[in-house]
Amino acid sequence: MKKTFTTLFLLLFLLTTITALGQDSPISKGAMLIGGSVSFASMSGDLYEDDGDKATQFQFSPTYYYFVTKGFACGAKFAYLSQSKGDWSSSILSIGPALGYFIDTGNEKIYPYLGVAYTFDSSKDEDSSEGGYEYKATGSHLIFGLGAAFMLSDHLAVIPEIAYNLVTLEPDETDAESYDGNIFMISIGLAGFLW
Repeated sequence: MKKTFTTLFLLLFLLTTITALGQDSPISKGAMLIGGSVSFASMSGDLYEDDGDKATQFQFSPTYYYFVTKGFACGAKFAYLSQSKGDWSSSILSIGPALGYFIDTGNEKIYPYLGVAYTFDSSKDEDSSEGGYEYKATGSHLIFGLGAAFMLSDHLAVIPEIAYNLVTLEPDETDAESYDGNIFMISIGLAGFLW
């Protein structure tokens, strides 16, 4: 699946790059936004270690938008989160469609925006020690975001965002109960505009 996703993403990128050239602003029809964030954490000390095992976390969250009209963009949101500590590991893979509306304020350095995305999630939690377990689940995130693109140059922006997520998780086990929850997030990332 990872190879198929990468191939489709590259094909979409190549096909839309030609139309993204020669636009009059970063949010013009035919422009593209490629952005996201990446993080890695290594946690140690009495709070995080158990029998000398450190905890680690890696997260990668790219976003792609294609502007179908000035300010209005369609695209995709992707996220991968991996955590581990000793024999325990957990991973979540999310992908889905995204819509964004960027507001032309007349200031070429700031583009506020509203966004919504719906991702399909697949998660796995396992303990590989003797007597361990494996737990799999599927679910979804409905994400509402509010932020702004602060242009550092004609093609590069810093994007802070406040987001609210409605989360549903359904274990793969038969007759298992599904779980619902919500997440409030504040994040910051980088984005490249091709226009």
